[in-house]
Amino acid sequence: MHLNSLSVSGFRSLQSVANIPVSKPTILAGHNDGGKSALLHVLGLLAGTQGMIDADRSYLSGTDPGKKNALERCDETFVTGEFTLDEWEQQEFDLPSQVRLRRHVDADLNSSLEVWDALPDDDRLRDLSQYLLPGLKELAVEFGIKAATPTPKKADFERCLRDYGRLHSQKQGWLSAPAGLHRRMPRVLVFDGKAARPEDAVKTALTSKFQAHMADPELQGKLQAVEDDVKERLRVDAKSLCDHIKERCPDLADVDVDPDISFQHGFRGAPLRISRVKGESVGLDRSGLGSNRRVSLAVWEWTSELLAAEEAEAVAQATAANDDTQASPTPVQTIVIYDEPDTHLDYHHQRKVMQLIRTQAEIPHVSVMVATHSMNLIDGVDISDVVHLRLENHRTVAERIGADEVGQAIDLHLGKIAVALGLRNSVLLHERCFLAVEGDTEQRAFPLLFRLCEGLSLSLPS
Repeated sequence: MHLNSLSVSGFRSLQSVANIPVSKPTILAGHNDGGKSALLHVLGLLAGTQGMIDADRSYLSGTDPGKKNALERCDETFVTGEFTLDEWEQQEFDLPSQVRLRRHVDADLNSSLEVWDALPDDDRLRDLSQYLLPGLKELAVEFGIKAATPTPKKADFERCLRDYGRLHSQKQGWLSAPAGLHRRMPRVLVFDGKAARPEDAVKTALTSKFQAHMADPELQGKLQAVEDDVKERLRVDAKSLCDHIKERCPDLADVDVDPDISFQHGFRGAPLRISRVKGESVGLDRSGLGSNRRVSLAVWEWTSELLAAEEAEAVAQATAANDDTQASPTPVQTIVIYDEPDTHLDYHHQRKVMQLIRTQAEIPHVSVMVATHSMNLIDGVDISDVVHLRLENHRTVAERIGADEVGQAIDLHLGKIAVALGLRNSVLLHERCFLAVEGDTEQRAFPLLFRLCEGLSLSLPS
């Protein structure tokens, strides 16, 4: 499952930001506090690896007539992604190749994964995840549905009921995502360049490998069977608990507990210890920020080797299974996030970071997103892959050349002029006025006239 773009509403300054590309790479530029770090955070929120608190809610606009207090926060947060599914995922989850998935965080901070699909006319079929196996069987009997397999499991009944709901639907809407789909969500690796903590980079790098081991088919089947069994038992226990609470508290209309466990989130970290001279251990907290950053850069490079090795292994497995007519899952997409990676690095190491980002972006199942102020990084990619974030009335606004359909022809024309004149991305993003003149005399005269008029130097392409 490959994330192509995302939109978010109700998270910090991102009250309503749409169509942010997840490319190879995407560069997030803009002023401080413009929403770059918040946008990186919501990638983890969408993938299910990051949470949020009430303080993360966006403030509502004071112009809302329905709200008395201008400082009220929104009740819900949505992060929506446009995804491409591989052939195996389409068969496994009975979905088309292009789907919309969203992470919904409700007023109680409960998170759920939803899919845009046909909305069943019967409300009971809109969230099949709430039912235990006996409840699914009862629904199947009521609607006269028979599972295709001799000994159907919970997933088999969910598929049959989902197909029935699609056949008996008048419109589309958001539904609970099929069971197991969350395991195919992108893997998000976050490298924070501002913290300058190599231990965090080591944890992120080894977490990536830990997740890869947990996804090994030889282990995954065993672990998944145990996890599903434990989860099902806990849900039975939880139902008994809820029934007991309702019995003791008759004033309560409903009580619900939904246990959520995962064996894939058990890796806690790996402390890093170094010494410059044998036997002379030096704590990283006593080293310079530049030294810490270079250690982190080495870890990032090692991560690139891991990602490339995973891709090579996936290609080898696909080649070996080429004669098999049944589709097999592709590697889970990895989104590598860099938050100001060039901080505390000299120019030489900044160039190494840019080359590292290019190398990672060339790996088929890897996308890269970078938040930066570095002109070197901004100028090192295509202008269409640069998203400029700015605050407008304390809310983030995303600007991207070529993204607006109305102004796309103008943007394309300006882009061609920029290429012909050799203008850098940083110039296109930050300058607000461009002037083209014809003739040597005019070209020599305009800088002088501009200085006399404005008292400033006029920037000319080299």
